[in-house]
Amino acid sequence: MKHLTKLLAAAGVATLALAGCGGGGGTTTSQSGGAKDATPVKACAGSDAGGRGDKSFNESAYDGLKASQTSLGIQINTAESSSDTDFVPNVEAMVSDGCTLIIGVGFNLEQAIHKSAEQNTDLHYALVDSSFTDGQETVTLDNGRPLLFNTAEAAFLAGYAAAGMTKTGKVATFGGIQIPSVTVFMDGFADGVAAYNKAKGTNVQLLGWDKAAQNGSFTQSFDDQTLGKEQAQQFISQGADIIMPVAGPVGLGAAAAA
Repeated sequence: MKHLTKLLAAAGVATLALAGCGGGGGTTTSQSGGAKDATPVKACAGSDAGGRGDKSFNESAYDGLKASQTSLGIQINTAESSSDTDFVPNVEAMVSDGCTLIIGVGFNLEQAIHKSAEQNTDLHYALVDSSFTDGQETVTLDNGRPLLFNTAEAAFLAGYAAAGMTKTGKVATFGGIQIPSVTVFMDGFADGVAAYNKAKGTNVQLLGWDKAAQNGSFTQSFDDQTLGKEQAQQFISQGADIIMPVAGPVGLGAAAAA
């Protein structure tokens, strides 16, 4: 979460860098070489479903936005989503609000952010947890930047630590929906467990995910915490004493089970 907060705090700086690549923001220079007044930066973030109180990536993104306001002196605003039908209206509202940097928090906002970026080439856009795509292939937008980090590496460390701390010899992971941005965490977790077993000569068992088969446990929801609690209880009954959810707010259900 600290990584994501720092990443979003840097988004305001990225806006200034983007401004040097095209119109619509930052400091502009006249033909005579004199600098004009810098365009004020207003960074706005639209949450994924669940809102900014999810104790997950929506909340950490909002914390990063507030940190940007404090450290960079920029204006900010937010738009919360309770369902996927809110994505497009929220993005349109941020455009109308005069936002110069519009951030979509989560891969579910890709289409809404992508479309708006193409319609408003004088504004800057960022997308957390996803690249921009044409439906099949990754594409590059002149005024859009994906905010990504190597999630498999972070999850690897979690898997290695879990394997080293388990008292039962069983750990577990589950996802919200089986999509690449979720399974990459589960792959990394599995690799971490496997690396610990190899290094220490142990046989810690991983429940919930078979990396080789790309098959495992999913709640089919990022919102229903009851499903997360039920899944975690199932793992606990099977002997797992450490569980890593990759399911946004659904992970709070696993915490309730713990």
